[in-house]
Amino acid sequence: MNEQINKIMIIGCCGAGKSTLSFKLAEHFDLPLIHLDRLFWKSGWVESERDEWIAKHQEIIDQDQWIIDGNYSSTMSERLEKADLVICMDLPRWKCLWGILKRRIKYQGTTRPDMTEGCPERLDWEFTKYVWDFQRDQRPAILKKLAPFKDKKTIHMVNSRKEANALLNTILEENIK
Repeated sequence: MNEQINKIMIIGCCGAGKSTLSFKLAEHFDLPLIHLDRLFWKSGWVESERDEWIAKHQEIIDQDQWIIDGNYSSTMSERLEKADLVICMDLPRWKCLWGILKRRIKYQGTTRPDMTEGCPERLDWEFTKYVWDFQRDQRPAILKKLAPFKDKKTIHMVNSRKEANALLNTILEENIK
């Protein structure tokens, strides 16, 4: 992993720890950090129009350096093409559910740092079900998108927070500035 890392992509289920890891990596590498939730959502939980979303996303991935946190499968392949390092947070559903519950409690009534201002933290049945079903419904499509890049990119599948911390330590040790 000693190659120059300028573009890092972090994907996985909600509550898996993508944002936490991305904040830590951004601190070390001094790379621009983009949270796709911030890019996609407008205040009041209003979705961006498709053309607007695609244009914003393209502008970001065309930059020379970035850390991008988030899935958004409609644009994932374009990010995969450009990323130097891909980290897939592949934690069990109960860990992700625990993560979204802790996040809900921590940011109750406020907007978390990786979300658009005016989108207060919420936890409803639809979102909980999405997290519960992620392994079954979303994970296979993500793995399919990753498959063509397995021999072309550095891809790490992270199955626990302990593994995430170990990977972070390895990256930091091997890429000391």
